[in-house]
Amino acid sequence: MDQEFDPDDKEYSVNVDHDVDKIKVKATLEHDDGDIRIDGVKVEADGDNYYISEVELDDPGSTTEFKVEVLTDEDDHVISEYTITVNRASP
Repeated sequence: MDQEFDPDDKEYSVNVDHDVDKIKVKATLEHDDGDIRIDGVKVEADGDNYYISEVELDDPGSTTEFKVEVLTDEDDHVISEYTITVNRASP
């Protein structure tokens, strides 16, 4: 993405070339007590405490929108939600 992450900004967008069919999302928690869900799937942290997932994009010339949700550790309650919009160029 061209813009830096700011926890107060809840919407982000990125433009990609038509030949890009998936993107890798890499998220981290500000605190250690929680989880992350990307595109509806709870993601496990790797050894460096990054939550990484690949999101398949819709056809060229279309827009794919998905959410990155920060969850509480106890009951998976969503405490923060970010919407990512990916604009895939036409061929």
